[in-house]
Amino acid sequence: MTAATLDPKKCWRRKVIAEITLAHVEHIAQQLETAVPGDAARFLNEQGRAYELWKVMMRAAEEYIKTELREAGSPREYARAWAAAHSR
Repeated sequence: MTAATLDPKKCWRRKVIAEITLAHVEHIAQQLETAVPGDAARFLNEQGRAYELWKVMMRAAEEYIKTELREAGSPREYARAWAAAHSR
């Protein structure tokens, strides 16, 4: 299958996911005071790796939010606590 026969929306979505995933990898590398290899984007774009990593990140975020909501007691309380912690 060639790029021309793929759904343009799907290609665009995969590209965006790869870019978002690469941004996260770069952020983590920066926190660890290391560099991301120049071919990281190519690697992430191969065999759906970026999409798989993105799904794992989304599941982790979902679990984090669920835990926070349970501890806060309600979505409204969670939103208030989050806003207070992140206001500048």
